[in-house]
This record gives sequence, structure tokens and C-alpha cells, in this order.
Amino acid sequence: MKVKNIMLCATAVVPSLAWAKELPNIIYIVTDQQTASAMSCMGNDDLHTPNMDKLAQAGVLFRNAYCSTPLSGPARAAMFTGYTSHEVGLARNGTPIPDSLRTRTLGTLMQNAGYDCIYAGKWHVHTASMPDKEFGFTTIHPHSDNGLAEACVGFLEQKHTKPFFLVDVISYEQSLNYSAYPTRNYTPDDWRRYRNLYYRLVEKVDAEIGKILNAIDKQDLWKNTVVIFTSDHGDGVGAHHWNQKSALYEEVVNIPLIVTLPGKKNAGKEMPQLVNNGVDFFAAVCDWAGIRLPEGLHGVSFRSLAEKADPSLKHQDYIVTETTFDKGGNTRGWALRTSRYKYVLYDKGRYREQLFDMEKDRGEMRNLAIEEKYKEILLQHREYLHDWMKLHHVAQIRKDVHTIPGVNPE
Repeated sequence: MKVKNIMLCATAVVPSLAWAKELPNIIYIVTDQQTASAMSCMGNDDLHTPNMDKLAQAGVLFRNAYCSTPLSGPARAAMFTGYTSHEVGLARNGTPIPDSLRTRTLGTLMQNAGYDCIYAGKWHVHTASMPDKEFGFTTIHPHSDNGLAEACVGFLEQKHTKPFFLVDVISYEQSLNYSAYPTRNYTPDDWRRYRNLYYRLVEKVDAEIGKILNAIDKQDLWKNTVVIFTSDHGDGVGAHHWNQKSALYEEVVNIPLIVTLPGKKNAGKEMPQLVNNGVDFFAAVCDWAGIRLPEGLHGVSFRSLAEKADPSLKHQDYIVTETTFDKGGNTRGWALRTSRYKYVLYDKGRYREQLFDMEKDRGEMRNLAIEEKYKEILLQHREYLHDWMKLHHVAQIRKDVHTIPGVNPE
């Protein structure tokens, strides 16, 4: 199991042009396979993450942030292309970005807007390391943990005359990294050991993040810096007897998201609004960098949410996470989250349709989709997903069964 990655993106000041204005630094830290609750600032006493906590104390914490897809390559592809993974044929690990998008990635857009784009560490879309001088990036460190954070610190310590976009990815392996899902017969003590190792790896990554934050402190970058901390997707951590990813359980799809604004504005605020950290991240970075969102993309920037920090501010009615199971699986699924409910649909299986009350049942133990009193709510969520599928060009998967029960795809 790959437990952590870190992505770091930063911008300095636009070159001295008469019409140019100062843009904020943007530092993007992305861990790999971290569930939202795997931070001590979330009230989890099983681990200690002082550096993630430091970000939460200085920033705005979004409690309802979700990955675009619970698989590393497709999740990062959404972050850097702005498209949902199935929309552009990037639903599985090991799939290269289509040639049609190679010059339209976030790195390319940032570069064209006057940024130096720098990448260090794991890429995973689809090669292990970011190819140098591709997708708008210059690579300063390959896919290796050793010296990775230090390479990024060295870059931050340099003098910069133009904006820069720095991506830092740190990955730690653990002994439970089997080729499939080896936990079918796990005992409670096996799961205890699994969680213990998982949390210790989170703490290791927290220490690496600390090196980055110390460099920000040393260079006095907080006054004009946006720091975005998140994860590509979560991990089952034993909930529902599930390890790994791919499934649409809350532990797998609900991920951390903390935004620290210039001058640490709105420090310590918490927000309930729904955010997709793939397509919405793409839109937010474009927003802060003054780049118009390319035509055909539908991400919604969360910049104004962070800057206004008003929990009652209306944002988007729903977000969707989509999946194709890893390790050669062919099951597809979607999780549609509204302010109160989470609707889950798989394309096969006896109980492929689920509905949960996220206020009363965050652990997803009671399926309301089979209860008559929730029929109207179920129908509304079916319609939401139908609208989303039309917008993102999801084709009918099986001829014999409607993808969404009772909803004609035409």
C-alpha cells in the first residue's frame, strides 16, 4: 500500500510588467492514500501530526472534501487535466495522458501564464517520475523519497524573479502492499496492526511536510502564500473490513483539505461545503493564478469559500466521485454527495444502490435506499447523478440494465 505522497506548488511574484499584479505563492501539498480522519487535528488520538495540525491552525479546513476517484493515477490526472478520469480515458493506473491534452495540462497553463513549473518525486500518470520538460514542468528530483523534501527546500530558498509552481511527491511503502486485497480473513488484532502501521507512516510524512513548512517560515513566505494540503484519495483503514482504495466507502473517498491563505487569513476556520479535490483543485489554482478556466471543464473553484470563510455560503449542490476497481477489476461506481446525503451506485451487484444520511450515519451502516420513506430523496439523487453523467458523457454501460435504476439514459 502506498500511503503518502506530497505535492508542493508555489508561485512567487509575476515579472515586472506595467500591467502585471502581484500573485500569491501557491504551495500544494498532496499526500497519497490519506483518509480525512488521519490527522490529530481531526480528533484522532491514534496518531500525532503536528505539521498537518499547524496548517489547520493557520488555515481553513474543509470537512467535506472528496477525491475525484479513489485511485492514484486517475486522481492526479483529474488534478492536472481538469477532467474527470473516465471523460478522457484515464480511469486506470498506468494510462498515459492523451496526446490531445499534453499541451493543455495545468502545468502548461501555468507556464503560459508566466510561471516556472517545477516537479519533484512521483508522477504516476503514467511514468513513475515526471519526464523532464513535459507537461510544462522541469523535474528537479526523480521518484525517490531520499532527498526529495530537501530538494524542494533548496528550491524554495533560491531567489525567484517569476512565479513558480513546484510539485513535491513523497511516497512511503509498507509491508501490506500486496498485489490485491489480502485482508479477507483478518482478525481484529490484524486490523489493529494494520491501522497502527498506517498511522505511523502518516506521521513519517508529517515530518517531511514539516521540512517544507520550516522553509516557508525561514523565507517568510506566509505573507503572500496560499498553501493547499490534501490527498489524492483515502484508505479503507479497516472500516467495513476494507483495506486499500477503489471502493466508495467514506474512509476511501473523504480526504483532507486545508487551505492557508496569505497572511493566514481566516486561520482556524472550518467549512462544510462540498469540494472535489480533482477538478475543483484545477479550477481553484487557475483562479488564484488569474487563468480563465478552459472551455469544456466544469470544476468549481473553492477560492472564494476560503477567502470568505462563511459556512452558510452557497456553493455547489453536489459533487461526484467515480471509480473503476483496481487490480484488473471491471466494476464501476459513483458516489454523489449532497449536503445531507451520500448516494452510492455500482454498475453491478445485488445491492448496488445505497443511500446514507451523513449527519446521522457517517459510518454508512444503514442503507436508506431500501426504505420507502426515503423514496423521494432517492429519486432526487438519481436525477442528480443522471445530470452529472450527461454533463460528463458517461455512456450506458450495460444494454440489459439501466446504469441508474429507473432512469432511461436517453
